[in-house]
Amino acid sequence: MKKYSVKVMQRAIEALTERDKTQKYYVEAYQTLLSIWGDGKLNREGKEFIKKNFILTKKTDEMNSNTLKKN
Repeated sequence: MKKYSVKVMQRAIEALTERDKTQKYYVEAYQTLLSIWGDGKLNREGKEFIKKNFILTKKTDEMNSNTLKKN
């Protein structure tokens, strides 16, 4: 059940890239679940997912803002 819940949360976080506040709320809930479960493997995977997801989101946001400034 944990693995299924993790995948659902990850998909929700990915789908919310246009909604920063809501995405932040889901990331916090995701991190809370991971800490409650205390599963080392899921914690590592979760940290990697969050790191990867937010790096991509930041780069996309920067590219979009730079494109808007040039136009």
